[in-house]
Amino acid sequence: MLVTLGHAANFIIPYDNKLKDGKRRAAALKSTCEADFAQLRSWFTTTGGFGPKNRVTISIISTGLGNNGQYQTSGATWIQINSVDGKSNKDLADDAVRAAFVVEAVELLISYQNIRTKKTP
Repeated sequence: MLVTLGHAANFIIPYDNKLKDGKRRAAALKSTCEADFAQLRSWFTTTGGFGPKNRVTISIISTGLGNNGQYQTSGATWIQINSVDGKSNKDLADDAVRAAFVVEAVELLISYQNIRTKKTP
């Protein structure tokens, strides 16, 4: 069952509570996701499209590596990240989740820019 750890300015972060390290991974991600996203947005020169009215849901789950549903509006954008559950090196596993987030966030920003480009004549 997915349990929401909390919200950040641009994100909602649920995790699978059946996972041994799910809550830890969600907390590790929450501690850095806004700063990482701000850096990525500066590289993409993206100022709109996200925020409290259109948060991205980042689910920490047990399957896959990482994936996303492309940019959507009205809070429908999502990312799923594997929790790297049960690994002995907890800090390294936390970093793996953060790295997967960055990869998926880049894909979302590309998707967002593609949509914006199509709307511009």
